[in-house]
Amino acid sequence: MLMSLMMVLGMSAVTVNAAGPLDKTAKITIENVEDGSTVKLYKIWQANYNASGDSITGWEKADGTNFADNSKPTAEEINTIAAGLQAGSITALDTKESTVSGTTYTYDVTDGASAYIAVITSKNGSDTIYNPILLSVKYAGDSTDLSDETINTTSSYLYGAKTVAKSSKPTVDKKAEATTDPTGNDGDHETGKVGDTVTYTLDIAMPVYPSNATNKTFYITDNLAEGLTFNYDSLTVKVGDTTYTIDTASNELKDASGNVIGKTVKNENGFDISFDYDKLNYVAPVVTYTAVINEKAVIGEAGNENKVTLYYTNNPTSGNTYDTENKPQDQEDENIQKKEDEEKVYTYQVSFKKTDDSDEKKPLAGAVFGIYSDKDCTKLVDTVTTNENGYASSSQVGYGTYYVKEITAPAGYALNSTVFEVTSSWATVTTKSTSETVTTSYTSNIDEATVKEQAGWLKDNVFYSLDNKPTGEGVVEAYIKDTTTTNATTSTFTTNSGEGAGVVVMPDIINTKNPELPSTGGMGTVIFTVVGAGLITLAIALKLSRRKESE
Repeated sequence: MLMSLMMVLGMSAVTVNAAGPLDKTAKITIENVEDGSTVKLYKIWQANYNASGDSITGWEKADGTNFADNSKPTAEEINTIAAGLQAGSITALDTKESTVSGTTYTYDVTDGASAYIAVITSKNGSDTIYNPILLSVKYAGDSTDLSDETINTTSSYLYGAKTVAKSSKPTVDKKAEATTDPTGNDGDHETGKVGDTVTYTLDIAMPVYPSNATNKTFYITDNLAEGLTFNYDSLTVKVGDTTYTIDTASNELKDASGNVIGKTVKNENGFDISFDYDKLNYVAPVVTYTAVINEKAVIGEAGNENKVTLYYTNNPTSGNTYDTENKPQDQEDENIQKKEDEEKVYTYQVSFKKTDDSDEKKPLAGAVFGIYSDKDCTKLVDTVTTNENGYASSSQVGYGTYYVKEITAPAGYALNSTVFEVTSSWATVTTKSTSETVTTSYTSNIDEATVKEQAGWLKDNVFYSLDNKPTGEGVVEAYIKDTTTTNATTSTFTTNSGEGAGVVVMPDIINTKNPELPSTGGMGTVIFTVVGAGLITLAIALKLSRRKESE
């Protein structure tokens, strides 16, 4: 009896240990999620337990959620399932949606071992893309406790496309290369004169999408201000060591072997590029192009803007890829996000007043001046003519030193042979003009020129400065046809309280009247007239005297 009792107790002890229910609670955590993002959690697998809850008897799985190797789920498989869940072709066992507060998302699992796919959508205006994430809670080894799972969005997928991150932050950075003016207290300014070429570079941190994402929108659009003339033929894209240029017949971006990575569209004064995402192989493109500063350039601190916009999707498993035929900027799609950057190029102005040398400093109209970029006055930048108030302005200057020389003096005045030096910069500007400057026009016919000095080059009716001769055919010499004039009056030239007006007002330029020479021609006529009259009188007197003698 004793031995039987001991056996029963022993068996009971074994039964008690074996029948203890498995722990069916756990926590899943996603780290580095932006505050305000939305997480939609789809349950795709659920463990089935026996009646006593001490062992798993099988799995309930949503149709279409199997992996080729359950121990190595790939990025492509996860993305395919997520796309099906969002499109409705796969029905989840359960769905939970919540908004993240802070930077960590957590969910308490209370019904045992299970697997989930999280689709994260960043809040509107965010620059973060989240690819689908697979999470699971399971029993590790001989443990009867479910293990928690923590995933960081900054990590990459373990299997499949290892270069694919669970999240990415697309950005675009525009840079301009012209003449740098370092004098501003708020940083350097890129400047130039009319006819100068500016080179722009777009550095892009591209979005990261799985290879089988349904939406791979990767699109940029760039627009230039009216004062910049875009050179479409200069547009190039470099991917790694390979350079792609525009095939103008098809508007495709091709390398030397004919491989295509995207398509372009020339807009009014800029361009769009739709990239073929898969052809980039996760290598970010670098875009370069040039523009020429034209006579419509804005003077001073307002600058001439050039804005680029990068369009992408923050939900690669929803919707379709936008391209040049179906532009993302034309859509009302909450999944399309954009990043912008802009660069400004500045032009300045040189202004002065022409007066006589009297105490009243009478303003003189009609004086023609040349603005030169060299001390010897051989490189003409602009010609200007003073108005009835004696004022003239040239907005054809950027950062640097220029030289002003009178070419034609006002009627009745002597030419001022002095060459005046003036430096234009951001920080040294102390005056401001609200003058209206007439647009300068150019001609290739020297007979139509204001002065017979070459000012630059013309190609396709675009003016290039003298030291910026363009390449290719159709380049001709350019002369200034109409001189720049201004409607400025004394009241419009006022002291500027801050920096950055972009206008330099020179000291008054003074002319003297032509010297009064003796009027020798007039005096000679008088003498001859007097002498002639005297001789006639003398002759008459002599004749009368002889007549008397003969009588």
